[in-house]
Amino acid sequence: MSKWILYTDGAAAGVCGGWGFDATCGSESHRKFGPLEDATCNIAEYEGLKRGLEFCSLKTDKVQVYVDSRLIQLQTLGVWKTRKAHLIPYRDECRKLLKKFSWARIDWVPSAENVADEASKLGLKDALDRAAKEGRFVWTEKRLEREVTKVLGIYAKPSQIRAFLRSLSI
Repeated sequence: MSKWILYTDGAAAGVCGGWGFDATCGSESHRKFGPLEDATCNIAEYEGLKRGLEFCSLKTDKVQVYVDSRLIQLQTLGVWKTRKAHLIPYRDECRKLLKKFSWARIDWVPSAENVADEASKLGLKDALDRAAKEGRFVWTEKRLEREVTKVLGIYAKPSQIRAFLRSLSI
């Protein structure tokens, strides 16, 4: 079996998040993403890793994984302790999935090089759309500006953020 290359990522803002992964082997490529309710950044990162490992376990027994979170990488590998109790089930599930492979490696990459970044943000956008439609959160304009700027990774003028938020139907 050929080795698959898997990039995973997660994103969160306020009360929701998104996961994503990008898996490739030769000319075959798959990008998946999804929304998460009530997720922290670390939960979203773990969810992206879990979903990516599940997908790759159906395709191969060898996987090279790239993540942009040292915490996720080192907790999953057992180098760091998992101090937050709510992350232990996610870590344990990822460890269990890794055992399905005859060869697996998890390496860190800078966020700018993580090709799954866009996928996780699409998942986050879906989650924000759902939360807004269900009326699950109310934010002040200042907090929205801060969160949107954080998620996009760039500074945006308030007028640009308002236009972006209108496109989400918030």
